[in-house]
Amino acid sequence: MQLRQALDDCSTALLLRIARQHALALAETAVRAEIAAAVEARLGQPEYLTCYLAELPALQRGVLEFVAGAGGEVRGYELERRVRHRASAAPAPESTGEPPVQAMEELPPVAALPTSGGTGGPPVQGRASAGEPGEVVLDLLQRGLLFRAFVPTGPRRGETYCLPAEFQPFVLGSQHAPSMAQVLEPAERAGPSLEHDPAFSLFLLASYLRRTRGERVAQFPAEVADLLGHVGDLTPASHGRFLATLARQSGALEQSGTRLVPTEVVGELLERREATGGRLWEAFLDCAEWNEVVESGLSPSPLLGRLRDAVELRTQALELVRWLDPERWYPVEAVLAAIHHVAPDVLRVHYESASASLLEPRTGQILQGPDSWAHVEAPVLRYLLAGPLHWLGIVRWSADAQGRDLVTLTESGAALVAGAPPPLLAPVEPARLERDGTLRFPRQGNLAAMYRLETWARLVRRGDPSDYLLDAASLCNGLAAGGSLDDVIRLLAAVLGAPLSERVKQTLSAWAAEYGQASIRPAVLLSVADEQLAARLLDAPELAPYLRSRVGPTTAQVAASQVEPLVRQLRALGCYPALDASLRLMASRGAYAGLVDERTLELLLVSVEALRRLAPTALAELEDVGELRYRLQASLGSERSRRLEAIARRAVKEAASGQPPARSKGKQPVGRRRRAAPAPGERPES
Repeated sequence: MQLRQALDDCSTALLLRIARQHALALAETAVRAEIAAAVEARLGQPEYLTCYLAELPALQRGVLEFVAGAGGEVRGYELERRVRHRASAAPAPESTGEPPVQAMEELPPVAALPTSGGTGGPPVQGRASAGEPGEVVLDLLQRGLLFRAFVPTGPRRGETYCLPAEFQPFVLGSQHAPSMAQVLEPAERAGPSLEHDPAFSLFLLASYLRRTRGERVAQFPAEVADLLGHVGDLTPASHGRFLATLARQSGALEQSGTRLVPTEVVGELLERREATGGRLWEAFLDCAEWNEVVESGLSPSPLLGRLRDAVELRTQALELVRWLDPERWYPVEAVLAAIHHVAPDVLRVHYESASASLLEPRTGQILQGPDSWAHVEAPVLRYLLAGPLHWLGIVRWSADAQGRDLVTLTESGAALVAGAPPPLLAPVEPARLERDGTLRFPRQGNLAAMYRLETWARLVRRGDPSDYLLDAASLCNGLAAGGSLDDVIRLLAAVLGAPLSERVKQTLSAWAAEYGQASIRPAVLLSVADEQLAARLLDAPELAPYLRSRVGPTTAQVAASQVEPLVRQLRALGCYPALDASLRLMASRGAYAGLVDERTLELLLVSVEALRRLAPTALAELEDVGELRYRLQASLGSERSRRLEAIARRAVKEAASGQPPARSKGKQPVGRRRRAAPAPGERPES
């Protein structure tokens, strides 16, 4: 808001009060526009405004600094809380001997207004150190430094106080608010340091969901309870819900029917372990689904204490936490007290107007005044430090000799908060392969390679290190999922940090040779009553196109798609076969079970993946598509599913580019050749 606009919105009585405060000489016949112009000219003088602001009492100057720091516009109840907080922290005012501020109806006539020809500020009139919010704000309104407006809609609807844009540089230039660095005292750490690695947490969650097929999400905390330490009364269950929320936000997990399943993004994130924390951190800053007020236990419902902008709250809280030195430790209570001293309204200013007054859950007391910090802001900020910021690796926790909780920034946390790239992590720790096939994987190992190797290795015990078993059964299970022996050798070498020995390669090759020695597939059989008739029919050249192989002297395998023409050909040879009822049913519907083989499933999965990217809204109209996609991935295996998804991505990219794919130079299959277009005047071939 500009100064002239604010003055034009003032009443004539208020303009006269402002003119008197600044000792303006006005004629008795001055109209409203002339009074506003005179006030604008006086307050527009930089020397005058600087001197006038310097003579303001500390309480009033602090209110102006708060409004200027908020962008020049603050809601009424927020300003009242700040005035009460500053008044309670300020020393008792001394009597100035000046009369109290007069009410509007007690204004003297215009002729009685004093005159002043100097450019310096006149003596500041009014009650300089009044502590009541209404009196302080009224005094600033009558000085023409603050203006009141009413916003009918939007996040700042209701009574709003504005500071003109011309005043903001002068107000902020005289700001004396202390910083976090000035009020924090470090402490000595005596206990162990507790720090979370978000990449390792994501690895644990994705591994669990893949092994359980996303059906037992609630049981995940039980597996990691002894592996991930937590602060205070926060549980692995809350950590798991938080991590799953951010993983969905970042695309690492997706909902498939009633299941929560990992996507290919998990492997990509674990490949860049340093950037995993940053990816989840960005998802946290933009996540409107997570409500700190509710998760901290302060409010039983998201409607009570609803946040207007959760992202803005987290950003402002981080501006306060970024002052922590990663080389020093600070008592948690001291950090909260410092935030209280520097920004007492860091949380309350982000509430919706309708829910600004929280209720204390135990007593039902309205938590609105400045003395409610310990019941509102303190528990939420402590939850942020012990929960999300700790789980994301932004801060680490410890304790001193007296048992007090200590906190500090991590190196990666300091970089993320400052907007810098995260530092490189220490080299990965190699795993160890025992002679009995046990693979001991440490938490600092190659997470991306181990996540993919889990297809061929069976988890025995989750811990630090975790124990996996690699044997013939697990290897064959991985091969059945669509992998290859070369994949196993490559991933195992990456996990171990060294090439495999010839002995290990020979063992893996021997295990792989056991896969596929027996095969199971659906078949349609033609069975003949006796060998004489079988010799006449099964060796007949008319039936050769319909038969796949001889299974026995009187039995042959038939392609399912060729049942109908085979029946017609048998009848032409004078044989009338008895057709199974299931084959008659499928023939009437035009469906053949033999056509639904692995190639058909692969084509179906590629089609679903391509439609998910090209037309997700139209695909969502089909019932249980997510469940079908999950079943296809489970049937074809993770490795093959990833390759098919890559094919779908390339197909979508080609479709989006509008360029036709390059045609093979080889000979086209029969029936696929395109005829050349006829020349003008030439008759097309019939």
